[in-house]
Amino acid sequence: MKSIRLTKMDLRDLNASGADFEDGFFSCSNFDRTKLIGTKLRNARLKWASLRHADLTKADLTGACFFRADVAGAKFSDDVDRNMLKEACILKQDGQQQRTELNTTSQSLAEFSKQIPNCDGPYRCQNDLWDCLSPD
Repeated sequence: MKSIRLTKMDLRDLNASGADFEDGFFSCSNFDRTKLIGTKLRNARLKWASLRHADLTKADLTGACFFRADVAGAKFSDDVDRNMLKEACILKQDGQQQRTELNTTSQSLAEFSKQIPNCDGPYRCQNDLWDCLSPD
C-alpha cells in the first residue's frame, strides 16, 4: 500500500501492525488507538493527524512528517527521532486537568514529551480539505 492517500479518514482502532504505508499521505486522519507496531511509515505525511494513544513502537518513521499531529498518549520506541516529534503537538482535551504526555517507560522520552508543544485546538483542519492536500 505504498503511496496511499487517505485524507480526513477515520481509522480509529485499526490494527495495521507490520503494514507498509511508505510515502503515504494521511493528513487530518484519525489514528486514535491504532496499532502500528513495526509499521513502515517512511516518508509518510501525517500532518494534523490524530495519533492519540496509538502504538508506534518499532515503526520505521524515517522521514515521516508529524507536523501538528496530536501525539497525546502515543507510544513510540525509546530511540524515536525526537527532532521529528518536535513538529508534533499534544492536545489537552476539554475537561482535562493536564495534558496526556507520551506513553513511555523511558525517563528521557518522558522528559522530552514535556517539550512537545500544545496543539492549537481540536479543529486544526477546519473542515477545509484543501488545508490538508498540500504535500509539503
